[in-house]
Amino acid sequence: MKKVLLVLFILSIYFVSSTHSATTSSGADSYSKVQNESLIYNLSISNTEEGQNANITQVKITLPNSFTFEIGSQGTTALSTDFTKADAELIWEDLETYLINGSETEYFWFKATASSVGNYELIITTFDINGTDESIISVNVTPAETIICFPNWTCSEWETCLNSTQTKTCTDQNNCNIQTNKPLESQSCEMSCTPNWTCSEWSKCTNSNQTKTCTDSNNCNTTQEKPSTEKTCTSEKKFNWLFIGIIAILILIIIGTIIYLIKILRQPQIKINQPKINSSK
Repeated sequence: MKKVLLVLFILSIYFVSSTHSATTSSGADSYSKVQNESLIYNLSISNTEEGQNANITQVKITLPNSFTFEIGSQGTTALSTDFTKADAELIWEDLETYLINGSETEYFWFKATASSVGNYELIITTFDINGTDESIISVNVTPAETIICFPNWTCSEWETCLNSTQTKTCTDQNNCNIQTNKPLESQSCEMSCTPNWTCSEWSKCTNSNQTKTCTDSNNCNTTQEKPSTEKTCTSEKKFNWLFIGIIAILILIIIGTIIYLIKILRQPQIKINQPKINSSK
């Protein structure tokens, strides 16, 4: 009978509910955070049950699926023990001694970012020899602040009708970088003036290019139906008559010189007879 009572006593101790509680650092049980901002979550975990069996040896925080834990988080504000991360769970533990003894409060923190708007729950589970306790911290994630910008459009005058189209330029003085309510910058149009083009003769071919000038006698201020004022060409090869004349004169001089020399060479040589000296007297 004593053995049965002893077993029942041990079981009763094992199944006794622990009294651990978790709140935010300010003592509340909820957070209000902003979407897509990196924020610090500070939690205080209290152990109100005294005795060695009530010492907390492990603390586990389970994050919602839309929360992204940041590597920059580490440890607690009061303990040197760092946590480990497994999927969406952050775990602190000291199985040899304890993390939190009876009637003590410790503070835990981590960084996380919530990607979606909504109401979520952080589940804090504590472990001791008697079993586990579970606390829930609510997190209300609100939309990120949206900067509302209203464009202030300023447009130039319509350009002259060209090829049945008019254009103008519109700019937003508030630089909202959006196209909301932007006025049209192009529209169809009809020509109210018919150009009368008069063109000069083509210029001489220079560097394989010829040009001419065309003016509109009606001054319609348009290029519609304007004739082409530039075209490629092939330069005509012209003889340099001065150069040819000089060459011809030189050739004539050379020929004349040759004829003159030939005539001199063909003239008969005249013999000069010297008088004889009479030696007999």
